[in-house]
Amino acid sequence: MSKPIELVLDGIAHGGEALGHQAGKVIFVPYAIPGERVQVEIVEEKARWARARLLAVLEPSPDRVAPPCPYFGPDGCGGCQWQHIAYERQATSKGEIVADQLRRLGRIAAPPVADVVALANDAGVLEYGYRNQAQLALTPDGKLGYRRTGSQDVIAVDSCLLLHPRLDALHAALDIAWPALQGVGLRAGINTGDALVLFETAGAEAPELEIDLPASCALLTGREVQPLIGDAWIEEAVAGQRYRVSAE
Repeated sequence: MSKPIELVLDGIAHGGEALGHQAGKVIFVPYAIPGERVQVEIVEEKARWARARLLAVLEPSPDRVAPPCPYFGPDGCGGCQWQHIAYERQATSKGEIVADQLRRLGRIAAPPVADVVALANDAGVLEYGYRNQAQLALTPDGKLGYRRTGSQDVIAVDSCLLLHPRLDALHAALDIAWPALQGVGLRAGINTGDALVLFETAGAEAPELEIDLPASCALLTGREVQPLIGDAWIEEAVAGQRYRVSAE
């Protein structure tokens, strides 16, 4: 175990990790915010960079907020990485990431990056409930959830704040005892009302299912998709145009 060190974080990387510098190396710190002074422990080290585990926030950013999700955190669900940051700062940081990528990788000295436009509906900005697709894995006892941060282990999740309410309701309604099941994909057409459940298995044969779900259902075996109930695709409407989105 390495000795704890203190860092003042001064940037943010693709994926949401904050950046600090120590002895000429870039240090990536998940669940931290640029501007914070933190105590960390190095958990992975390479010649030019290292990754650290956050031990303590010594001087928090004014943009640090309490994550509303009980599954969020370094040892929790790996489905999202930004809930500890106020939404306005999230948008600003994502714009900074795009600009940095264009400068470093695209060799554009002054990239013309516009302000990030937040998703919104008639009720206002959508800080949560906006994801129109999800990929769920299964725990050893068959419960649906997400991979743990930095692991292949699965954490059972009863509800996900980021999912569109239509998908979160589908997730809650799924209760299937199927030994061959390896994963479940969910898709929704937010502007059309379409929804699709994709069952992923290693087997080659489609089972006979009796499922009472307000959605189409399809089966993925390897790379082949077979419709079970309804179509193996959804439609979504964007800017006055309708698009067909396949199950894959």
